[in-house]
Amino acid sequence: MLFRSGKGKVSYYLSQFADVCMRAGGGSNAEATFYHKGKDWRFRILPVGLLRGNIGMITDGVLVSCDHLVSEIYKVEKESGDMSDHFMISGNAHVVLPYHLAKDAQMDENVLKIDTIRQGIGAALADRAYRVGVNVDTFINSGGEPQGHEEHWEAREEYVKILRKYRKNTKLYLAGLEKTDKKVFIQGSQGFMLDNVHGTYPFVTSSHTSAAGLLQGAGLPYLSVRRNI
Repeated sequence: MLFRSGKGKVSYYLSQFADVCMRAGGGSNAEATFYHKGKDWRFRILPVGLLRGNIGMITDGVLVSCDHLVSEIYKVEKESGDMSDHFMISGNAHVVLPYHLAKDAQMDENVLKIDTIRQGIGAALADRAYRVGVNVDTFINSGGEPQGHEEHWEAREEYVKILRKYRKNTKLYLAGLEKTDKKVFIQGSQGFMLDNVHGTYPFVTSSHTSAAGLLQGAGLPYLSVRRNI
């Protein structure tokens, strides 16, 4: 039986009331499906508000799968043109490398057996916790092959080109919004009971899905919240 939570459609509806729409946690392990101008859209990485012309952000707390990111960016650019003036990716967001996907699949098959969707998120988060992960800045500066992670992606030059184009300091941008009346919408990716700490452990995701967890990933204080849905 297939269950649909409707989170993508709800996020798309709410994004019309915001100036800035961001992803602040998780990665490509949760798909948002929604309709825009009569077409069916599916995002794993991008915030849905981009199609409405919102300022779009991928902040520090997101695990970036380059293949999904680049594919989705090209689709949006084809629909609405270049996004350089209203889309940004944090240089401190971490990149999901090919070996993360392989490790995720191996762990789920041989150890965890909790039926993850094998997007490498847990393995990438573990590397970040061990301080051996690769963030966007490192990935760009190394030309897509950071030392110790020579993955030989055929498309790595394309990934670097896209990341370099949209890489900006998201924390600095958010700090500049404090004295404005702009509304920021943080789009979640999974429900509370999938939270790594508070959920139905061990049948949980690898990140923090609560409102507090999303704020941590965005780099915002809880006092900045005006409404939690």
